[in-house]
Amino acid sequence: MLARASIETRILGWYCQVVDDPISELSRANSLAFGNLMQYLVDSGNISTGSIEIVQNGISDAEMKSLKTFEMVKTIITVTGQGLAMDLYRRQYVPLSTFFAHANGLVLLRHVSTGGKLSEEPSYPWIRRSAVRACDASVGVLAAAVCEKSDLPREDFLSYANDHMRRSLTPVFVIGLRNASGTLHWSQIGRVISGIRAAVKYANSVEFRTDSAEIRTLRARAQLADIFDAFNPGDVSEVRDQMIDVFAEMIAASEPSEGSTEH
Repeated sequence: MLARASIETRILGWYCQVVDDPISELSRANSLAFGNLMQYLVDSGNISTGSIEIVQNGISDAEMKSLKTFEMVKTIITVTGQGLAMDLYRRQYVPLSTFFAHANGLVLLRHVSTGGKLSEEPSYPWIRRSAVRACDASVGVLAAAVCEKSDLPREDFLSYANDHMRRSLTPVFVIGLRNASGTLHWSQIGRVISGIRAAVKYANSVEFRTDSAEIRTLRARAQLADIFDAFNPGDVSEVRDQMIDVFAEMIAASEPSEGSTEH
């Protein structure tokens, strides 16, 4: 969760670099956050709603508004034209939120090991080194934004951020293969790498953009199944199929980066 917080903080910092009046934006969000934090006192009858509103108006007299991470990312991209913010958001922030912060079936699947066995201890959906890489990438992103705002060279920081992002495994990949770790034979490594490269190439191709959602899902499922099978040959469990289905739908619903021309 520290990595998720780090990513969100850097995105917020970048957002503050590109909007015209960040203090006003933050004050509006703080006003809303204060009301949410104090609502339990209102519900328990210890304080009145009017008292809360007086404090909120003191924080900001403008209309209260929360700062949604995705909306901040879209604003950053609109202003800067940089897709790195969306990459950081899609690749790391969303999976971390899905597996750690939100209630959904994937969280429960962390308690199901290979073969459908239940475990009291949930599997950890990441590896420490990838978490560090993601934090480093988010630092590079923010440093580049500060440089851009100050008319200083930013290329080295962007390169730094991109290098760390490329070396950071997404939690989506880790959670799907963690229970099969240790079963991969050296002879299968080439197959796994080739499968990942093929999946990435297709997801960023013109063909992906023009294919129907059904075709995208079928192709993504076939690619994922081949990667999973390299780690755990012969596994035909329901859990395996559920994981592949969920990830295939996530891939099919995504959009390739603008300007993709690969076929």
